[in-house]
Amino acid sequence: MENQYINKDLDLTAFEGGNHRDIVGGLWDEIGQLQFDYMIAQGLSPTDRFIDVACGSMRGGRHFIPYLNAGHYYGFDILRELIDAGMTHEIAPLGMVDKVPEGNLASAADFEFPESWRGLDKGLALSLFTHLTLNTIVQCLTKLRAVMADDGVFYATIFETTEETQIQPQTHPHNIVSYMCQDPYHYTRADMDYVAQKTGWGVESLKGFGHPRGQHMVVFKAR
Repeated sequence: MENQYINKDLDLTAFEGGNHRDIVGGLWDEIGQLQFDYMIAQGLSPTDRFIDVACGSMRGGRHFIPYLNAGHYYGFDILRELIDAGMTHEIAPLGMVDKVPEGNLASAADFEFPESWRGLDKGLALSLFTHLTLNTIVQCLTKLRAVMADDGVFYATIFETTEETQIQPQTHPHNIVSYMCQDPYHYTRADMDYVAQKTGWGVESLKGFGHPRGQHMVVFKAR
């Protein structure tokens, strides 16, 4: 699989010692707060059933779980060990573990979201599509659409480029370089329109939202 978090040799036992924050890309406090504030600005309500795709070790979950009604946070990641580390080191100290039923946490390499999650209202994938090929993004959006409500909205970040420059490496803040054919990837608006059209979504917007590394937010609406 192309995702760097699977290809690299991860020492999963390190998560037990509190190093779970390091594996999700740094800027823990800044980006965790940013994604929460953004979703609140987009109208996220405590009553919404919310899916955090690539939730990792709860960089965002530590903000969303206290805010959402009990049982309304759903965390999905490719690494169950990372989810467990986040629940242990981030959510347990907040006294919030009971707000997340065990059935609301799942892991899989192929975006097999549990059928019991059907009817989700909103979702977010922060810094996930930047590590996925276009075909894998299609896989994610297809399977996610099956568990979203008919009026569901999904937010995902990408490194955006133009048709004219997409074959060239692109440099972003913090000296991050994205590529057309290797991780981390960049995409055009046309790419996002294409994957949305194939998977039962429409693209409402694609624009910056203050991400410190220059990622842009794509807003997908179920159709």
